[in-house]
Amino acid sequence: MLQPDVVELLRQFERLEIFTDNKLEGEYKKVQKEITGYNAQPTFIILDSKHQREVARSSFTNSAEAFKDFLRKGLTDQPVFQSRLKFSKLVPLDGQMSHPIEIDEAGTLTASAGTKTMYLGEEAMAYTGAFEAAQDIQLPGELEPGKYALDATLETSVYVGEEWHAAYKLRTRMPITIE
Repeated sequence: MLQPDVVELLRQFERLEIFTDNKLEGEYKKVQKEITGYNAQPTFIILDSKHQREVARSSFTNSAEAFKDFLRKGLTDQPVFQSRLKFSKLVPLDGQMSHPIEIDEAGTLTASAGTKTMYLGEEAMAYTGAFEAAQDIQLPGELEPGKYALDATLETSVYVGEEWHAAYKLRTRMPITIE
């Protein structure tokens, strides 16, 4: 049973639930991964009311306080200050019929040359000019040697001070050779 203060916080949101744990699980899990970047269950994402940009994200927790903190952060209606690199699939390019291969992200996006700043009372990194970013991924161990294309999307937002200015998505296909 939910605690009354959690219920009161939840009443302030418009909710959408997507269940990914039934007989159509495989298909729904693909949709969940595409939307959230995660396969964790449950995954909670709060979007801002104006542009539907991410405000807060969480997975399952046994801590009522941690869940209430997540909900309170969502009520700020301020998008998170972050960039994210999402890998969607690895596609064989060997002339055979193309089929996507699921990949798991193994690390968080890291970048160099940032400057520490404050955003909505929390420490964040700000980037001006050119910078480099990297993220490790884990490919399936049973891959055949050959040429592949790795599909990825860089999602980022531009802020002026604490005000959101624009959001960008850059989709790319990177060649990869597995030996």
